[in-house]
Amino acid sequence: DSVLPARRPPVNPFFPLVLESLPPNTDDLVDLETDELISVIGGAAVFNREGQMRTLHAGDRVYLGRVSSVDPNQARVIIDLNKGGIRERAWNWTCRLESGIARHSDRSNWTPCPVL
Repeated sequence: DSVLPARRPPVNPFFPLVLESLPPNTDDLVDLETDELISVIGGAAVFNREGQMRTLHAGDRVYLGRVSSVDPNQARVIIDLNKGGIRERAWNWTCRLESGIARHSDRSNWTPCPVL
């Protein structure tokens, strides 16, 4: 036996791989299902969360995931989500330019990126 820990942590066979319900957003993180992407400025994405502006950068946590990258040239934010065992890599929120400000109001245009 080795002194080092196992490379892969043991899997609990009694814990489901896909959850029946999602955990609550107890940390008050940006929720991509309900919060609006206001703009992409520099390397930051600005979301409106219940009337408060939240600025997120690559690596920051969101509800059920993390910001993978922020592309100001394309006004695009790529986010990796884990919805209770179902991974979505990655969702691509894009903004349209309006008077020089990137805005997104139509959630129907939010589409999954191809899996890499």
